[in-house]
Amino acid sequence: MLLVLVAVAAAACSRGTEDAEPPAGTTTAAATTTAAELASTPRPTPVGETCDTRSEAEFGGAFVDPVNLVAGPFVLVGAGEPQPASVVETYGGQKFPVLVRAGHTVLVEVPADARGLVALGYGPLPQGEIEFAEGHRAVRFEACSPDGPSSSTAGPGEPVTFWSGFVLAAEPTCAPLDLYLDGSAEPQRVEIELGAAC
Repeated sequence: MLLVLVAVAAAACSRGTEDAEPPAGTTTAAATTTAAELASTPRPTPVGETCDTRSEAEFGGAFVDPVNLVAGPFVLVGAGEPQPASVVETYGGQKFPVLVRAGHTVLVEVPADARGLVALGYGPLPQGEIEFAEGHRAVRFEACSPDGPSSSTAGPGEPVTFWSGFVLAAEPTCAPLDLYLDGSAEPQRVEIELGAAC
């Protein structure tokens, strides 16, 4: 499946790309695996987003807005409400800006049993058209320090670091993500309704 991610690739090098269009894609089937195979699947090596790869924008009330998915210092803007299947089918996923409170680090990982349908369109990506398989299985978001140069906020006195990107889906699905907050050994599981109920 080809996905147009020019805007995502540009976001890693420039600021203010929050108005980029999501990628286009087509539907593919997920590989079938057994529970034993999933249990033995190694965790993916994450790519990194840092203060240097951020974009910049204002997100007033991001940590209290019910349309957002919020977990501790992490916000996935817009992911707290169901997404239309038509958008997922047309664009191969949905655009969700990521916010992380200043001074925090969040590792986002696609669970093994979802990797045939879900990928992360953040971090380094090829310019132009990419295949679904080129989406990442894990991305570590490392926010700027509290006195750093982020310039993004989630409200007065609430500095955050912002990255633009997508959660990619091969077809409409309930997309699970495991969040490791500030180096926690145990993940917090969240789910996004990408065109299908969770």
